[in-house]
Amino acid sequence: MAKIDYQAASDALASWSSSSATSGQRSDAEYFAKDLLGKLSNHLSVTEKSFNEFVRRHQSKFFGPVAPDIVEALAETRVWEDWNKMIQGKGLDAKLRMYRNEANTHFAIGLGELSTDDQEYLKGLIRERTNELVRSLEDAEKLPAKDRFFGGLRPRWTSLPRARPLGR
Repeated sequence: MAKIDYQAASDALASWSSSSATSGQRSDAEYFAKDLLGKLSNHLSVTEKSFNEFVRRHQSKFFGPVAPDIVEALAETRVWEDWNKMIQGKGLDAKLRMYRNEANTHFAIGLGELSTDDQEYLKGLIRERTNELVRSLEDAEKLPAKDRFFGGLRPRWTSLPRARPLGR
């Protein structure tokens, strides 16, 4: 902007000096224009140096791509990466797989006080639901990771079966 203003002043002074009526007036106007443009040139130089220094000092803050230190300050990427490594280091996914596999094979339910028919009926219900849960989990493993939670899984049943009264 300063260079544009300087050029406009130079053009205006040149026009003014060339439009003077006498050679003496033209000579005076040219001398005045030369002196004025010399002083403006000094100011333009100082302005340009100040601007270039400002750009150099703040280059990563205002111009071009966002600098890595600014990205880190805003997103705290290292903090999240450290947190992720700590979680992975605990082996939670392996422990969850172990618990899931144990759940597929072992249930301890005390049905000793029920009749044999009631025990078999409850065992059948539990076996059905367990098998259904296992199938759902296996289906979930086949889904892309982004669809595994909240929307990727749909139950195969819409309502629970009617329970029959126990002991009859």
